[in-house]
Amino acid sequence: LVVVGGVAALAGGGSSPTEPQSLNLSGTWSGNASDSSGPGRMTWRLTQTGNTIRGTVTGTDIRGGVPGNGTISGTLSGATLTFTINISDFPAPYTNCLVIINGTGTVKNNATIEGAYSGTNSCFGPFTNGWFLLTRQ
Repeated sequence: LVVVGGVAALAGGGSSPTEPQSLNLSGTWSGNASDSSGPGRMTWRLTQTGNTIRGTVTGTDIRGGVPGNGTISGTLSGATLTFTINISDFPAPYTNCLVIINGTGTVKNNATIEGAYSGTNSCFGPFTNGWFLLTRQ
């Protein structure tokens, strides 16, 4: 049981996409993710203040259908988001599990974030080779 994640998009305007002030990741993003534990689905609800990103995450392990809820925090530098996700709200019998994900994503085409991640699940161990693609909703 691993729940996975992703993020972001560019704001419009005449600014270069590499300028941090031109990015606005606030909003809802969702899409697919996959790692060494299997496929998943993620939804991120983000707010942005300066170059700091915070929000909530809902993820589902597609094979087991187990949902999890948690938080995301990150830093935006140019079009790159570096983030950490903590998911600890799972249904029984996984109520004592904690998933921690660390990753990076690249803002693309003012509409998607694609990136990589890895992490650990206190109930099932580490996971690697994570990939995600999220789209603004």
